[in-house]
Amino acid sequence: MLETIITKLVESVVFENSQNWLQITSEKFKHIYKNKLLEYYHERTSYYSRFKTIIRKDSPLLFKDIYLHQRIQRLDDSKIFKIESPNQFFQSNKYSLIIGEAGSGKSTLSKYMFLESIKELKSIPILIELRDLNPFDGKIDEYISNIIFESRIATSSRILQEQLKKGSFIFYLDGYDETSTNRSFAKNLSEFINRNSENIFFITSRPGANVEFINRTFTYNILPINFNEIPTFISKQALDVNLEKAIIDSIKLNNKRYITDFLGNPLLLLIYIITFRNNPQIPHQRSIFYRRVIDTLFIEHDSTKLGFRRLFESSLNQEQILKLLENFSITSFFENKFEYRKEYIFEKFDSFANFSKLRFDINNVIIDLIKSTSIWQEDTGVYSFIHRSLQEYLTAVYIKKLDNETKVDFFKTMKSLIISNKVNVKEIKNLLNLYYEIDGYCYYKYFVVSIIAEIEEHIKVNNNAPVSIISLLYDSASLTVRYEEIITIAGYANIGYDLHVFQNDIFKIMEILMEDRLLEFDREFKVKLQDYLEYNKGEVDSISLKDKELQKSILPKIEPQCMSILKYILNKNKIIKDYISHVESSNRELLKILKRN
Repeated sequence: MLETIITKLVESVVFENSQNWLQITSEKFKHIYKNKLLEYYHERTSYYSRFKTIIRKDSPLLFKDIYLHQRIQRLDDSKIFKIESPNQFFQSNKYSLIIGEAGSGKSTLSKYMFLESIKELKSIPILIELRDLNPFDGKIDEYISNIIFESRIATSSRILQEQLKKGSFIFYLDGYDETSTNRSFAKNLSEFINRNSENIFFITSRPGANVEFINRTFTYNILPINFNEIPTFISKQALDVNLEKAIIDSIKLNNKRYITDFLGNPLLLLIYIITFRNNPQIPHQRSIFYRRVIDTLFIEHDSTKLGFRRLFESSLNQEQILKLLENFSITSFFENKFEYRKEYIFEKFDSFANFSKLRFDINNVIIDLIKSTSIWQEDTGVYSFIHRSLQEYLTAVYIKKLDNETKVDFFKTMKSLIISNKVNVKEIKNLLNLYYEIDGYCYYKYFVVSIIAEIEEHIKVNNNAPVSIISLLYDSASLTVRYEEIITIAGYANIGYDLHVFQNDIFKIMEILMEDRLLEFDREFKVKLQDYLEYNKGEVDSISLKDKELQKSILPKIEPQCMSILKYILNKNKIIKDYISHVESSNRELLKILKRN
């Protein structure tokens, strides 16, 4: 069947209307080209057609049986698509960028599109997992030629260039955010797309990787699983009938927002299913849920025989493994490492073994993390947590265990990393939320209070609320940008861009405190700024917040929002200080009682 498809694909796509030099020896090249593609597709379809999940890690299911069609939303016009036919989608979307959080199904979508494209016989689909290019010393087209065609055809690069020029390919480029040097890679990729613009490009990435600026692409977000489709997703997991019904009922009756959000992510929904089997009660906090997830994954390792507990391959117990993971998590998290090769794992685990005096075989620990507990997953030599949120949770647990003096230093360092752009606010929001849940007192005392103190000090400099807030949020000394840039940014032509042209240090830290309130203010400011520039089009090449005309035109219009932010900061400060005072007072009273006894 596959050979028939590839034969037709080569005849209709590759050699139709080819150049004369190719036609002269077409039969020879048809045979070689067909065999190379057939070898490639046999290997890829065999690899992708069966699908392992953390529920069925030992008995993979057929991809077609488990796949749930995902919804994506185009950002420039908010249209929602559910892709079933790649060819139909590509008729109006030749260059597509798919943005989704970890576990949202980006790679699964790429695999589905790739497998369907082989059947549709319109173009030659090529799926590239972009992290595979990290050790490759060359460009994308060289990778395609050298890896896929293995450089066994003397004129393969000439054939490749011919087909690239014709637009014979669909390139599925999965995991842009996983490229180790994505700044230089972005230029390489943009050049590749521009040189070969007749082809179709389908790129996936997590948010925050700045892939949005690759020319030509329309950006889409992967939407969460629709609440009404969750039962369908669960039924595809081949569970016991009674368990399936109990899980679906628990979701229908649940009204906790964080669980609802959690369940919209395919990977996290699978984790929910595993956890439910052992503890069907839904906790009131996300951090408690993560702890249950980890405990459940360790429990899954144990035998069902009463009183029997198997040893892990490493001979470490659960708490020892978790202590190792907590140390690994905080180091890797702040080194911005979310996927690891063995060299990195050995380096970090060796370091932990040296200062902890704990002895273990690292390879056996890796086996425990992947096979015994499924806390980690492995894909072609690359290791990662089954979901990044578990890494964040273990990092938060590590911070909680620090002594108070070390916590003070830690949060000073955290603040400086945010200000210096070495840590992205979006990357640490979930970590901070988890840490707040498990250690709220220290979170406020050692982190939030110092931030609010800086904000209040800044506001005291100028009693005019709009000017104070604007100068607080925007760096008036450096806000001099071209008109075209402002219009592009203010008009949201590139969604996902965090206005780095505008943001100064305090903005980044305030975003942690104020969540959507600050973002709404920022949106209002951009709208007013865009109105001002549109009205003065042709007269304004660049702007500065020191411009008196600008202040007179815009600041009065956003005064209510400025006053709202000011009030919010003052109220937040009072609530936090009252909370800290209450905790410290309670602790003193408890200490007195203990001393009396």
